[in-house]
Amino acid sequence: MADFKNISECLNNITTAFDAGQLDKATEIISHILTNISDLSPNDHSKILAYLHYLPGISRQTIFDEHVKWAKFHAPIEKMQISHENIPDPGRRLKIGYISPDFRMHAAAFFAGSLIYGHNRQNVEVYGYGNVAKIDPTNEYLKGKFDHYRNIYGLDIESLITLIKDDGIDILVELTGHNAGGSLPSLAYKPAPIQVSYLGYPGTTGMSQIDYRMIDNFVTPPESQQYYTEELVYLPHPFCSFNGTDLPLTALPAEKDGFITFGSFVDNLKINPEVVSLWSEILKIQSNSRLLLRFAKGDNPEIREFYFSQFEKYGIERSRIEIGGMLEYIENLKQYQRIDIALDTFPFNGHATTCEALWMGVPVISLTGETFASRLGLCMLKAVGLELFAAQTKDEYIKKAISLAQNISSLAKIRASTRSKMQAGNIGRPKAFAAGVEDAYRKMWQKWCLKQKQSGHTIKSKIMEEPKKTEVVVESKAKRGILYMIWGEDAKHHATLQRSIDSVKQYHPELPIHVEKLSDGGKINKTRICNITPFDETVFLDNDTVVMGRLDFGFEKAKKHGMACVINENPWARRYSDKKLSGDMVEYNSGVLFYTKQAKPVFDTWNKIFPTTDASIYHIKDGKTCMMPVADQGSFALAFHETGFLPFVLPINWNFRAEYYRCFYGPVKIWHSYLEVPPAIYEWNKNQTAENAIIQFLTLNFGNSKT
Repeated sequence: MADFKNISECLNNITTAFDAGQLDKATEIISHILTNISDLSPNDHSKILAYLHYLPGISRQTIFDEHVKWAKFHAPIEKMQISHENIPDPGRRLKIGYISPDFRMHAAAFFAGSLIYGHNRQNVEVYGYGNVAKIDPTNEYLKGKFDHYRNIYGLDIESLITLIKDDGIDILVELTGHNAGGSLPSLAYKPAPIQVSYLGYPGTTGMSQIDYRMIDNFVTPPESQQYYTEELVYLPHPFCSFNGTDLPLTALPAEKDGFITFGSFVDNLKINPEVVSLWSEILKIQSNSRLLLRFAKGDNPEIREFYFSQFEKYGIERSRIEIGGMLEYIENLKQYQRIDIALDTFPFNGHATTCEALWMGVPVISLTGETFASRLGLCMLKAVGLELFAAQTKDEYIKKAISLAQNISSLAKIRASTRSKMQAGNIGRPKAFAAGVEDAYRKMWQKWCLKQKQSGHTIKSKIMEEPKKTEVVVESKAKRGILYMIWGEDAKHHATLQRSIDSVKQYHPELPIHVEKLSDGGKINKTRICNITPFDETVFLDNDTVVMGRLDFGFEKAKKHGMACVINENPWARRYSDKKLSGDMVEYNSGVLFYTKQAKPVFDTWNKIFPTTDASIYHIKDGKTCMMPVADQGSFALAFHETGFLPFVLPINWNFRAEYYRCFYGPVKIWHSYLEVPPAIYEWNKNQTAENAIIQFLTLNFGNSKT
């Protein structure tokens, strides 16, 4: 290594070696630097770490250890700021900051931009911190998607930390890791109370100051946790969202060419000798096929000559290989109109290139490994139902490519249908995707708030504040939201309420939640909920409610009719002592109510007659006569009777009570009981919400009850 005078020259030679496809030389230099040079700057050291992910045969443990070593030298835990001034309110609107050098024409920008666009601004306020050296149209476009954008290029560490703290960022999300232009040295000081690694880097940062890494089950299985210093957070869908252009799809090239064209537009850093060997084998078996390659320096004659010679070593004539440079984005996408099947690289799969190929109707053959980088192909293919093309071995990779190449009719069908599958799934629906991300942020935030409470922070969680105080989770101008009531400090009641809130956020992370904290109980308080709500459209939930599906249908019916609710499962009126209540009076359950201000006459009447209506319930339980005093269903039913108000009646599965229902129809929307939801209900919901589900009646047994 004596020919390399300094680290800068070493790094330049690594880049040159990768560009030229000289992987052995690049590996030798990297090994020399990590073994012999101890005074690397943070950025230079990061560059070396980023290159490790491209090397075949390197162990996951080695990669992990080198990242931890970086953190030990450049981001010791002593740098971390312990105290933050962020208000630990678990339900308030959060300030989310995204920091990256790639808010420009870059692959990462397409994924980040989709998330930023999809965010629900009632839940989050979005800040962008762009370390962008050269402004381009993509950067100008992305700036407008943030609520606030900061150009941090050239800013020193101290100034950046001050900026983030002054902005009051609650969760800071870094999108770059150890790739060029990242800001990990600044994040070592932890300017935000929660810091997250996401999207742009294929492995751990190695830093204790980064709390979480957002991924999914396919790209990073749970057993991978040992190779991350961050806590892995699993999103309920593919870990990224992608929106393509409206470039039209074209017919299958093979139908007019008479031969199959394979292709890859992946960065040539990922095209190692093993990849060339495998692709050559495919070309040998699929006679008369072609291979089209495009990458950043594909126009360089020397680099092209190197790759031609590599294929010739395996007996593939250069006439069957076309190598070119990258074009402008749309023109590059048009090149997929020439490709029938895309071939992925390994151990570092394509990401944006895989999404672009699928968007253009081109199936991708990918080889799956154990690391994040080697599971990107599987993740993207799974998102569109094409996981069949993710191979587990090299032999399987070859067989899948050949089998697909010899089935022209299947290729044509895939080409025509894949884009619509992307658009229908979460990968192509930015708002649905962002809702899942926001739910993850909320859980991170609630966990942090709980720690502040346990450590004696002076600001209380809003749900536990003094009686009579009203707190809304987000801005009171929100048009649609959830209302609860709670009184007293009974830990069991608060735990039940938290169970309900958690279930709401799972299906409606975009909805604000208002918890009315009262000094004492009394069901008459329910009669006031139309006056209490800060929302134009409200769903009031009893604390024992578990939400098990989207509530849009109920909201829409309430918007149209003024109120939507469920007829009481077992009418108690026939057991009331008050003579004003007839035995055949229709009763409505008051535990789950969708309503607007149109329903105010019902609530006003209910409030008026509640104190004078004897609504005690008498029933037999375990052979004994029992009484439930001050029930509210009777006076609620009477309020409808006196006002003549006709609410929309929701189907029974909206308010499922195990003790009453034996049969129900469709997915359960609400479980209304202090009992835990039985696994059978979750399984039923899963089956009934599947695309191929056939809605049918189901009989369930509970305890010793007979169906």
